[in-house]
Amino acid sequence: MSEYRVCADPVRSFAEAFAGEMARIEHPRIALSGGCTPRPLYRLWAREYRTVLPWDRTHIFQVDERCVRTDSDASNWKLLHEALLWAIPEARAYRMETERDGAAEAYEQVLRNHVPAGEDGIPRLDLVLLGLGADGHTASLFPGTPALQERERLVVRTDTPGIEPARITLTFPVLEAAHRRWFLVTGSAKAEAVAAADARANPAGKLDAIWFLDAEAASAI
Repeated sequence: MSEYRVCADPVRSFAEAFAGEMARIEHPRIALSGGCTPRPLYRLWAREYRTVLPWDRTHIFQVDERCVRTDSDASNWKLLHEALLWAIPEARAYRMETERDGAAEAYEQVLRNHVPAGEDGIPRLDLVLLGLGADGHTASLFPGTPALQERERLVVRTDTPGIEPARITLTFPVLEAAHRRWFLVTGSAKAEAVAAADARANPAGKLDAIWFLDAEAASAI
């Protein structure tokens, strides 16, 4: 089951909980999402948690990426670099190289090379930070798209009419295998999507997770 934490400051609450988890893991392997919501979290990590967290032992992966240049404002990698990675050069960060042929297959191999697998052979990330779209998507797993049904591949490319540009995304098998899945969601525009996730009625609701919400995002549950 999922747990919903309604916080006055969900970004700081997330950061404090994350610090506690990181302290217990020898070599943290985490996957981070893009978008506007986690930007304040990444800046907080870069500013106040620069010397607190074990970045020199941490492996950072991307949850998803748009197939754009890395200097594009739509690039999740650009967001990660400008908000966080510049401040923690000692961390090992692995970019989804969306400009190359076979980018999804290449990133799946990156995961297999750097993340220990469970008994089922699926790499088990320590923690995945996820966001939520107003339509209920998480990662780049959108309602009604074939990627939702993928059970073999860990990373896929999505080319979906009406969802531009194409994207590379982790799939449910690797998200489900992670030790921890945490959502960070803020604002009233996401309230209905949060309620739908609570009812297991959208892609985000397929995952058991801890949700860090402000009062506006939690207003419909």
